Amino acid sequence: SVRLDEGGVEMTRLVSRFPLCWTREHFDQPKEYYLTKEETMSPEELAGLEKLQAFVDGFVPARCVNRAGNPILDAKGNERVEKRLINTKELL
Repeated sequence: SVRLDEGGVEMTRLVSRFPLCWTREHFDQPKEYYLTKEETMSPEELAGLEKLQAFVDGFVPARCVNRAGNPILDAKGNERVEKRLINTKELL
């Protein structure tokens, strides 16, 4: 819902935007630039982090199967799995 100030005027606030593409500037930053300590997060941010962690914990590996539906095994006899694409635009 929209927040109003004492005079009934709509308040605005800065919100972070998720970049949908990477630029050279992203790669010039050290990894620490993108890290946030949990101790510095607000209760709302911590709640969002918990939701994100639950979402990621629900990921199921993509099993590799042949046309008959049988699992494909690697050289050691372990079932092969592949990474899945996460459609970040759909998440937003």
